[in-house]
Amino acid sequence: MSANFDGRAIRVTIPMEQMTDWVESDRVGVEARSQTGGQILVEKDFQCLHRPVEQEPDAYPHPLMT
Repeated sequence: MSANFDGRAIRVTIPMEQMTDWVESDRVGVEARSQTGGQILVEKDFQCLHRPVEQEPDAYPHPLMT
């Protein structure tokens, strides 16, 4: 995993195998140290517990939802 800043935006790159493994698991995030020494943490976006699911169709189901 790596991160680069081009002066306007930060681009985080995660190898496909690591990304697939993370998405298909119950792990909340993936983390690594960048080549420049910075810490990178990417976490799943969970659905809010106080909003209808329809308002966040792309979010992961919240682990506390039954």
